[in-house]
Amino acid sequence: SNQSGSAGNCLFPGAFNPVHQGHLLMKTVAEQLTGLTVDFELSIHNVDKPCLDYFSIKDRTQQLRAHGNTVLTNAPTFIEKARIFPHATFVIGIDTLLRIDQSQYYGSDSRRDAALAELTALGIQFLVFGRLNEGAFLGLDQVEISAGLAARCKMVPEAIFRQDISSTTLRANAAQAADATRPGRL
Repeated sequence: SNQSGSAGNCLFPGAFNPVHQGHLLMKTVAEQLTGLTVDFELSIHNVDKPCLDYFSIKDRTQQLRAHGNTVLTNAPTFIEKARIFPHATFVIGIDTLLRIDQSQYYGSDSRRDAALAELTALGIQFLVFGRLNEGAFLGLDQVEISAGLAARCKMVPEAIFRQDISSTTLRANAAQAADATRPGRL
């Protein structure tokens, strides 16, 4: 696996709760499009979710182990990831791209603009996968993001990748199935 900070890293950040076919297909497509090995990146801290405990880290890294290398970081934001892995390509979904462009994650528009400029200076690229949103496929052509960020992005065409899978839906279905099989339920 590449050393931290070396040119040519391709990283797929995520919570992977759970790992599903959509994640695995994204990894495969990203490897085919970039010619690079894609490593999963799991951050202990996440800007939108609780900090992972030891058991969650162990469970998720075990799920990922069969599918490639996992890099464990304490880098909740993309600017922090970029400082650890300059010149990297990050494999992301369109929803993540929209969050990267939102000033609420930086505290102000000017801080966001400075962070996006630093991503450019660090040579960061984003390989962006679309997703189904309210019945329509959402890709780069359907969203408005700042020009500096858009210049760092390459969209995976819908014809190459389209997986209408949501981790949230999978977790809800698993919980429902567990409830249905509990003793004492009719």
